[in-house]
Order: sequence, then structure tokens, then C-alpha cells
Amino acid sequence: MLDSIGAGDLQPQLNQMSKQGRWQEMGELITEDIMDKFAVVGEPESLATQIKMRYGDIIDRTSAAYADLPREKKIELVAALKAS
Repeated sequence: MLDSIGAGDLQPQLNQMSKQGRWQEMGELITEDIMDKFAVVGEPESLATQIKMRYGDIIDRTSAAYADLPREKKIELVAALKAS
């Protein structure tokens, strides 16, 4: 997966660190550029639009971590995703 975005050189190091339980340090190696390739990041109001634009023609299901999002915002986001 990392090879597909030109970051394959990180794989051996991340693999080794995972075996050593160095999770915090692993996170420090993941740049914003790498994260942007794999994640949809933004304000709650923009997430549904971003998800649809990026993946709307190739997926019909999604899951995400909304731990810090208030229940009302979660409901709005799910409704916006279902609307398409």
C-alpha cells in the first residue's frame, strides 16, 4: 500500500517498530501528505462531500472513527452520506 504512494521505504521500518510496540514513534513517521492519501480529513460539515467526491464512484459502504464528534453531528454526517 505504501508503495502505491511512493512511501514504500517506510514499510520495513514501520513493520519493525510495530513488533517492538513503538506505536507512538510510528505515528511520528506518518506525514500529513501520507495521511491525506489514505484518509478523508476535515470539519464534520465537509466530510460527506469529501467522501463522495473521493470514493463515491467506487464504494457503497464506509466506516470511520467519530469518537470526538457529538452525536448530533454523527447523525447529520450519516444522513448526508445516505442522501447520495
